[in-house]
Amino acid sequence: MFIPVRAFPRRTDSIETVWAALAAAAQGLGHRKVAEQVGVPATTVRGWLRRARANSDIIANRARIFRSDLERYKPDRLPKFDTPLACMVHTVADAACAWKRRFGTTPPVPGLTGTLQQIGSFITGGWLLIANVPLSKQWWRPG
Repeated sequence: MFIPVRAFPRRTDSIETVWAALAAAAQGLGHRKVAEQVGVPATTVRGWLRRARANSDIIANRARIFRSDLERYKPDRLPKFDTPLACMVHTVADAACAWKRRFGTTPPVPGLTGTLQQIGSFITGGWLLIANVPLSKQWWRPG
């Protein structure tokens, strides 16, 4: 299965730009301020944030499973976050760091250079900004 690592499906902006926008929004900035920071139209950022917020719970849960598969990690308590979006951004970043610890700078995926944003895209299956995240698909095989 091909998972995009340069851009999200049907999106022209880079993964780094999208993740920068999501991280800024997770810190409490509104879509207009985020748009100024990343240099894209406010309507584009608003759409990204709507979609990411709609998918945040399922993506965060999948990222927790992904991290657990990588490091056999079971947290005693999950930290509290102000919003589901902040939880999702933190959880995906945490799983991406676990991926880097396990595989280093040469990940075993063609086209993946090893930036945390690209690994985050891989972890989300490229589905972070799509309309209906498939509940039954599994893109990561534990082991």
